[in-house]
Amino acid sequence: MSLWRNNFAILAACLALVAGCSRDVPVGVTPTSAAGPQSADKDGSEALGAPSLRVAAGSGLSHGGVSLVGVASADLAVAVPANAEIRQVLLYWAGGSASVTGDDQISLDGVAVTGQLIGGPTWFYTHLGSAYHFSAYRADITELGLVAPGGNVLTVSGFDFTAAEVDENDGASILVIWDDGSQTGIQLRDGLDMAYFGFEGVLNETVPQTFAVTPADGDRLAQLVLMAASVGQDRPTRVLVTTTSGSQVFEDPMGGADGAQWDSVELPILIPAGVSAVTVQLVSTPGYEPRGASLGWVAAALSEPADGAGPAPWNVTGAVYVDTDRDGFQDASEPGLPGVAIDLGAALATNGGTTVSALTGPDGRFAFAVPAGSYVVDLDLAAHPGSFNADLASSFLATGPLTRTVTVGPDAPGNDFGFVPDDTRLLADIASGAIVPEGLTQGMWRQIFRCAILADDRAGQLDEVDGALYHGGVYGDDCGVEASRLFYDAATLRELLGAVTGLYLPVPFQFNEGTELVAAYKLLSMVPRDDDEALLQETLVTELNYVTGRAPAGRLDLLGALASWAESLLAWEDVGTDEKVGEKDRTTDVRRALTILEAVNTGGGGGVDE
Repeated sequence: MSLWRNNFAILAACLALVAGCSRDVPVGVTPTSAAGPQSADKDGSEALGAPSLRVAAGSGLSHGGVSLVGVASADLAVAVPANAEIRQVLLYWAGGSASVTGDDQISLDGVAVTGQLIGGPTWFYTHLGSAYHFSAYRADITELGLVAPGGNVLTVSGFDFTAAEVDENDGASILVIWDDGSQTGIQLRDGLDMAYFGFEGVLNETVPQTFAVTPADGDRLAQLVLMAASVGQDRPTRVLVTTTSGSQVFEDPMGGADGAQWDSVELPILIPAGVSAVTVQLVSTPGYEPRGASLGWVAAALSEPADGAGPAPWNVTGAVYVDTDRDGFQDASEPGLPGVAIDLGAALATNGGTTVSALTGPDGRFAFAVPAGSYVVDLDLAAHPGSFNADLASSFLATGPLTRTVTVGPDAPGNDFGFVPDDTRLLADIASGAIVPEGLTQGMWRQIFRCAILADDRAGQLDEVDGALYHGGVYGDDCGVEASRLFYDAATLRELLGAVTGLYLPVPFQFNEGTELVAAYKLLSMVPRDDDEALLQETLVTELNYVTGRAPAGRLDLLGALASWAESLLAWEDVGTDEKVGEKDRTTDVRRALTILEAVNTGGGGGVDE
């Protein structure tokens, strides 16, 4: 099993984010329905499935692949453990052509092989007026005796999809099932599933493949071998592995692993304890800069170790958090930042080039399960569009390094990344219009609470809000609106305060049931005696805007992060209000926070009705 363990030194993730033809549409042109066939053109076979042949039992998988783009022949290498017996050897190849007919003939070391069509011909796109069809083939070459334990190098030739100059002889791969006496379940899916995110209907994504696994008492790492044709280099790719315990996201595992337009890769995936199924999907990553890949998924093979067998999964864990005191350590009063993408890559190129990504959870924590080895934990501020990484890049300052190397076996905890808001950049972005505030001001929220309390007309509360006059369904004084037109009624405000109470830290907002509206109104109405009380008021305003979605366009997570920073400042007691230790100046930070929150809570317009 030593080879298996070495191959597993790429990666696997606990949570968190596949490849493509280079000619899906002309460069720079957004795909339309005319770029490829429609759903009605599909014949129902556009998915992987259980193979028509018998899949041998064994202990593990080996694979090797090679691109055949632009060459008459190429060498394919595959290594099998020296102490193992060969149980089955399968050869796969695929390509695309302007002709509907593909090529079911290929040669290995001069030995002619005839394959079975397992997918296609599938019309995938139109290029220069021609409809391009892709086909995939498989042959069981076990009896040829071309693969033996140890290292193997085979010359692939005689592959010819060419009907036009731009046709593709994508590549070929060998999949070996071997047995060393250990107990492992082997499963295989193959065929041809074409996908490009820019197309319409069923061609825009692949069909997920679900493997039934035997529930075990402990976590296990399994082998997942994937093969894909026509995966263009520098085209974003993604593999999603999902169980009932969560997801693993493998970013860019393809894109020329075996050369241009062909990929066969091995990913170690986590099967958590008690899980009975694993779902795998090859994804065409959405986006045009760079353009998401188009692909032909050819095969997926899973080798599932028995309970307690296989390489042990070790944990790489950490957190992304608001480092309020800038000391590089997460204190109990420093909230985590959710939605941040963390990458885990092999520290050495010999361990494989795959990067696994995970998103931090609501508490700001992330976790990866990996085999023993050395890895690089990286928080890339320029990567993962749509994650909180973009907000960190534009509106925060890191308080420590964003890349570190760890060695696991045992676990490697404590990979933490701290950030503080960049008040200078935030205020400049608000002033320039790069950030457009959408929140209601403190005065608006105060009036909303006042009118809701009056409309609720609870005994003993009118004096708390200076009274009001009621005439025929209309509240006078400075409310002046019908009860039915109040911005938020009393019941809704109680729900909002409940949501505020559940955010971030146990303090500062805890309201007693039955008096919560008046308590919030009094807090919003008081004349602050110092910056702390002013920040307390503005934090409540910020959190009310947050729970009602009143954030700068597309920046709700940013508003929440700023609110959590303010709560942390209010809870910061380790440094006195006038004491400065290094860069830790609470008085200055409170003033900074107050200025930022006042600026983001200014965009909601006036009035209390809609």
